[in-house]
Amino acid sequence: MTDRMCSVDSCSNPVKARGWCSTHHARWQRHGDPQARTTVEYGEPMRWLEAHVQHTGDECLIWPFAGNGNGYGQMRFNGKKGYPHRIICLLAHGSAPSGEHQAAHACGNRACVNPQHLRWLDQAGNEADKLAHNTHNRGERHPLARLTEADVRAIRALEGRMTHRAIAAKYGVGSAHICRVLKGGEWGWLDHG
Repeated sequence: MTDRMCSVDSCSNPVKARGWCSTHHARWQRHGDPQARTTVEYGEPMRWLEAHVQHTGDECLIWPFAGNGNGYGQMRFNGKKGYPHRIICLLAHGSAPSGEHQAAHACGNRACVNPQHLRWLDQAGNEADKLAHNTHNRGERHPLARLTEADVRAIRALEGRMTHRAIAAKYGVGSAHICRVLKGGEWGWLDHG
C-alpha cells in the first residue's frame, strides 16, 4: 500500500498511477487532462438519442456520454438508470415483445447505439450473438474463473480415477464445483474430447 497522495492540488486520495489517484488518472485517460470534467446538461443524453433515432449509417454510432464501466452506456430514463442501446431500440423499433427480451447488438459493440445494429432478442439469441462476436465472458474469460479449459479437460480425464474431493484439492476449488464440471453444468459447452 502506498502513502503517496495524488499530485492534483486539493486531492488527498492515494496514488494509483502517474502520480494521480484513480479518479484523476481516469480523467487523464479519457480527456488527456487529469482535471478535465465533462458537464452534461440535464436532458442532453435523451435529446441526443432522439436526434439519432433515424440514423441510417452502417458504422457503429458510439454513445458519447457516461458509461457503466463495462462498455455499455448509461443514462437516466423515466427516473431510473437505463441503457441507451435499450432506450434507442425502444424508440426505433417499439417495445420489447416481452420483459425477457434484450436489446442485442448485431455489431457486437456494447457502446454502439446505432438503431440499425439493434434488435430485440431473447436471452438465448443474445447469448448466441455474443458467441458469434466473441464478446462473451464464459470459461477462462469470466473474471471469476479459477479453471482453464486445459484444467477442465484434465479434470474430466481424472473422473473415476480420483475422488471429487481429491480433484478439488488438486485444482483449488470446491468438490461441488468439480461435480458440476463433470456433469456438464459448468463448462458444459466445452467438448469432452
